[in-house]
Amino acid sequence: PYRPIIDFEYHAYSINAIRIPDIKQSHSSATLWLAHMHGLVGNIAWYWQQRFGPYPFPHEHFKVWFYGSLSTQPLVATEYFQTMLKLNTFSRDVEALASVKEKPVRIFVSKPSYIQNRAHIDALHRVYEGVCFHGLRVGFITEQELARSGTDDGCRMIIIPDAEFVSAEALQALEKANKSGVRLIRFGKINTTRDAYGLPHAPELTAFLKDVPVIGYASASALSKEFEERLKPITSEFEVRVTHTDGSSAFGVMHRQAVLNGKRVLLLVNVSKNLINVQLRAKDARFVNGFDKLNSESVKGEGVELLFQGIRLIEISL
Repeated sequence: PYRPIIDFEYHAYSINAIRIPDIKQSHSSATLWLAHMHGLVGNIAWYWQQRFGPYPFPHEHFKVWFYGSLSTQPLVATEYFQTMLKLNTFSRDVEALASVKEKPVRIFVSKPSYIQNRAHIDALHRVYEGVCFHGLRVGFITEQELARSGTDDGCRMIIIPDAEFVSAEALQALEKANKSGVRLIRFGKINTTRDAYGLPHAPELTAFLKDVPVIGYASASALSKEFEERLKPITSEFEVRVTHTDGSSAFGVMHRQAVLNGKRVLLLVNVSKNLINVQLRAKDARFVNGFDKLNSESVKGEGVELLFQGIRLIEISL
């Protein structure tokens, strides 16, 4: 009983054979902060006593679940519980960051394309990699949503990732959005040519897509750079910009800002493979300072150090 077995319903870890037996301690905190920033509101941790005998689990079949699991990685498990305590401590900040209303960029999701062509799924993932490091809360919009309700006033860009099978109603909604000022961008190498049943569309229905710019496959960093230029009309409106020391967008650092009780808070999570230094700048390009509430230290805008999988929750002084 004094040696518990731990299992998390939070599936950034696994206790079964599909696991990494040497997860870094910082993985716990980084993934939990990212998950809550994206809307996770809670998770369950199970733990129970080991059984007597050679197998900790109640059946021999499950013995491979234990060795190398989180039950044999106490630092990772400890970091999980400590991070959950910190998330609860700063729950109002977390809620504000997760509840940012503005979602100016939407990624188009096509259920028929999902079903009939794996390329749509792959392209959707690559698009998200390209736009997620620019401080935006990225949204998604489905064919059904477009056909039923069109786009809302906050939508300024729709990215269409390798969607071959799209309904006529969704295409008409996309064309209407384009005419109303929403910027469309196609991603990948597959044209939208068929409906949900595989029947070809009339050429006049897809003619507007010929004037839509296309971004091709590339590395995540190259895609992020490509989208950086296209997103500038949106990201330039941020009160605080997070950049590399050369002024470029901070690829590899997930970040989001929100206002809580009249004060601006900024979350930084380093998901790149190395330590990284970023800068915090106001709209007028001057450096802005702040106080890191997680690490209880002041930070200077001209150089904020983030360790590998490091996290900072900064209250900004504007």
